[in-house]
Amino acid sequence: MTSRIILGMTGVAGSGKDTAAAGLVADHGFVRLAIGDELKQALCLVDPPVPFREPDGSISYIMLAELVDKAGWDQAKQHPLVRSMLQKMGSDAGWQLHGEALWTSRLDARIAELDPDQDVVVTDIRMPHEARWLRGIDGSVIRVTRQAALEGLMPEQREHISEQGIADPDYEIANDGSVDDLHEAVLQVVMEIADHWNRSA
Repeated sequence: MTSRIILGMTGVAGSGKDTAAAGLVADHGFVRLAIGDELKQALCLVDPPVPFREPDGSISYIMLAELVDKAGWDQAKQHPLVRSMLQKMGSDAGWQLHGEALWTSRLDARIAELDPDQDVVVTDIRMPHEARWLRGIDGSVIRVTRQAALEGLMPEQREHISEQGIADPDYEIANDGSVDDLHEAVLQVVMEIADHWNRSA
């Protein structure tokens, strides 16, 4: 066993998973990985048109890759159609069709390239099989909760399998304060895991 800590963030869209991970990357040397990274690359290769409303009220279309290039993924995902396409390609036309390891196997390869003691945070653990995979490599699942995030989803997005979350996280953090509060709460989890490992050694 190495001294590597592997964390997986779970929670609905907008709950603060990426923000929670960002503090670990910036201040504590973690490497950020995400199951959705290659999913987004795949969807850009398909490059579907995305409708948007012009100032005069008319509807125009922009190709997804161009939208991402201009606005970035954070903004692109605010478009309901883009988020729905990510959900459907990731699960409906993704692992449900090609097997549960479709996306996690890509992360296995990326983690294998890292130094054995490099700490890792995966920002988007959404499915039970992803949590099983993470725990299988000695990782821990942290659920980030934020009431406003759930209320901001469209009904069909809220009901999609990818937004049902992990029923049995190892840790849970309420993101109801400042960003500093969130980062401190995540750090407390890291310290608890490290302390447990030290006592088990």
